[in-house]
Amino acid sequence: MTAQIERSTVNEPSADAALRAESGQTPDEVELFLQLGSVRDFAVGCRELIQVADEIAARSDTRSPREVADDAARQAGTPSDVRSRVEEIFAEADLEASAHVAAAFDGEGVAVDEMTADPFAMIARRLQPDAIVEQIATRLRTEFAGQPGAELYVAAYVAATLRRPRKPLLLRALLAAICGQVEVCVLRIMRRELMSQGSYSGISDPQLETDVRKLMGGGLQTWRSNLNSLLGVDVTAGSADWPGVVELFERRHLLVHREGLVDHRYRTRVSDAPPAGSSLEPTSVYMHQVIDLCETVTVGLIGQLLARRRPELTDQLVGIAAAWAEEAVAEGAWLRAEGYHLLAGVLTADQVEGERRRVDSWLDRQERLGVDAIRDEVAAWDTEPLPPEFELARLVLLGENEAGLRLLAQLRAEGLVGDQDVDAWRLFSRWRKQGVVP
Repeated sequence: MTAQIERSTVNEPSADAALRAESGQTPDEVELFLQLGSVRDFAVGCRELIQVADEIAARSDTRSPREVADDAARQAGTPSDVRSRVEEIFAEADLEASAHVAAAFDGEGVAVDEMTADPFAMIARRLQPDAIVEQIATRLRTEFAGQPGAELYVAAYVAATLRRPRKPLLLRALLAAICGQVEVCVLRIMRRELMSQGSYSGISDPQLETDVRKLMGGGLQTWRSNLNSLLGVDVTAGSADWPGVVELFERRHLLVHREGLVDHRYRTRVSDAPPAGSSLEPTSVYMHQVIDLCETVTVGLIGQLLARRRPELTDQLVGIAAAWAEEAVAEGAWLRAEGYHLLAGVLTADQVEGERRRVDSWLDRQERLGVDAIRDEVAAWDTEPLPPEFELARLVLLGENEAGLRLLAQLRAEGLVGDQDVDAWRLFSRWRKQGVVP
């Protein structure tokens, strides 16, 4: 099974044919395997791009506009009084712009519904930023006409004032690409499913595209509902933080349409949203989180479809999800690890295996957010119908060491838990670090 997935990432025309010939898979199943490899490759590439953005930021010019323009001034012999006056003009323009903003907020001549419906668009209309820029440019041209070196200095100063850091631009573009990758994955799956169910002339049938677009309308919540009713799968199965996925797509909307400024729509759809007008520039830490979220969501969707189409592969799919979870654990990528452990628990038909994966997912969340993040779920966990080691797991997760050690001694005496179990299960790692157990 693992070999099949590795081959599925090879970009050769014969790859899907070879895979189909070996395993007897249908073209749709081959495409799902190819998508699985593509999702993983895409996530790896995105993480590499974040590193590139961080490297660019580390070597970016952080000097002030005057420091940058002074290099040009020295070359052109620009007098010091010109340099000082340029700074004064920009400071005056900044005060004027602030006055415009204050006037826009005072509500004079502005209908209440205009202010409340879209305050940022209203302010932009009243500020007329292009007019302000033109005023500054005219003032600079008039005051420094004919002065030696002034034009070169002014151009350098303006360019340095208007420069934008490269890292935010890269992260914005990357965020949009991540959302697009999820959309494409869902769209391809829906298209294939409709194709198999309907009477379309082919994959390029315009009616097929129309029907798919109808299913894709409405955003994440609509996709979730349609995928569940159409395919019987839950797109949240591999997500350790579905609200985080919703927030990602809402942030994408802000960055595309609102320059990243929080608006009413964002505040109604995202819990704990910052005040309206706050800027939501993505950071490197945030981007790593959303890459992990989207990787496990899309892999989870594909894995569920493969398990539904080929039930005999379920155990292998569970094994792959568990292996990728442990890979994430080794990297300290707890959000990704939790998603893959949750997915392994969803895919398996073995109750004991599912409960073990649940424990693993709690351990991941505990590493990420602390014990309080899992306390209520663990306390409510009914271990009565499960093997006794799961009651031990509950006590360990809750930090009830004294009761846990008593139960561990009992289970060891009864031969239900051995030293190898304690050594192998990550559940006991905290006890081992504390010297509670050898």
